[in-house]
Formats: sequence, structure tokens, C-alpha cells
Amino acid sequence: MGLDIYYYDKDNKEYFLAEISKKLHNQIFYKNVSSEEWGILSKIKHYYGIEVNLNRDQIIEFIERLEAIKSNIPDEFTIEIDELKSVLNNKEYRNLTIAGD
Repeated sequence: MGLDIYYYDKDNKEYFLAEISKKLHNQIFYKNVSSEEWGILSKIKHYYGIEVNLNRDQIIEFIERLEAIKSNIPDEFTIEIDELKSVLNNKEYRNLTIAGD
């Protein structure tokens, strides 16, 4: 199981948006990306039991970090990164939660 990304509407109803796969997580934190490049991504380093809340500015920073590390990740993860960025770019999502198992 990966890290799940959720959006909560004004009535606090939860919507699943996307998943950061465990394989991508491992590529970022244990394989190909130096810790200096993590930036805000470091908030999701601890895989199990996390719950990270991001506001819109942090979401934008998260997207920027994903783009910045993309060249260090094997090509097989490019589609997943692009899909995550596409979902996160929706300006309707002012606050998101990323949660692990």
C-alpha cells in the first residue's frame, strides 16, 4: 500500500485523490534522490502512521519538488509523478492530507 492523498470539502467529506506508491517513495528516500533535494517531501519520509496536512502554498512546493527530483528517478516512475502533479495542481484543493498505514 502507498501513501494516500485526500481532499476534504467544506462539509469535511473525505475524497480520495491519489496514491504515492511505496516503490516511488523508496526511490525518493532510499535510492536516487539526495536528502538536500527533498525539501517539503521530507514530511512524508516516515512511511507508516504518518498524517501530513498541506495548505495550498505547501501543495505548490510539493509539486515543485516532485518536478525537481523527476530527473533523478527511473523513467518508469515519470508517469506516476506526472499524474500526482496533475491531481495536485487542481486549485480547488486548498488543503490536502497525505496519510500512511
